[in-house]
Amino acid sequence: MPNRHVEKFRSGWACAEGLASSYGKWVEDHIADGYTGYLMTFMFKNLYAGTQGGKIDLMHRDIERVYSRVAHRFAHHPDKPSQRRYLPLLVASPDLPVFKTDKVSVADVTLNDGLHEHGILLTPMESRFRYELATWVKERAPWLMRDTRLQRIHCARLDTTPGKATEYALKGNGRALPEDSLLVLPKALSERGQSTDRGYDEAVQSPHGCSLLRTGRKRY
Repeated sequence: MPNRHVEKFRSGWACAEGLASSYGKWVEDHIADGYTGYLMTFMFKNLYAGTQGGKIDLMHRDIERVYSRVAHRFAHHPDKPSQRRYLPLLVASPDLPVFKTDKVSVADVTLNDGLHEHGILLTPMESRFRYELATWVKERAPWLMRDTRLQRIHCARLDTTPGKATEYALKGNGRALPEDSLLVLPKALSERGQSTDRGYDEAVQSPHGCSLLRTGRKRY
């Protein structure tokens, strides 16, 4: 890592800003390679958990369920390593409303103390999916949210400034919320004892973002 970046990763807000910025670069690199980016927002019903960490675990569990339903539309067998390149990539983070910048309703602030999740979803050029994702999510939201605690899902295509959108989506991680609260899907192949792909799995294994500052990500 270049020396000018070292201090950014040492503590507190600077570490969080460095992580969000690094994921922003990672997202920009994927979009440059032909992926399409989307900003996702996940709002939840009342989460029955005694701690904030417990609520985050419930949110992540339901987002994984939604992701699984989406992934099966992109690949016939999404759990097979050979079909990994067809899967969308999701980086999500819990967040709390910032009243100076976010437009929030009283109901959203009251429910779960305003806790919700943002995420960046990247869809590959090659897959079995044949629709505009934002429209598809809107039309199939009831099915995607079935058997979850989700109240609503919003999906918007990233046409400009994907790096800034990523920083916005991940802004709660390491600031108002724990540094280890990111959710990255699909799970890393290394977690299953398989060889890893350059880029995505390195992002999963480098939660402080250091390796994400590198370039030359493997192309499919």
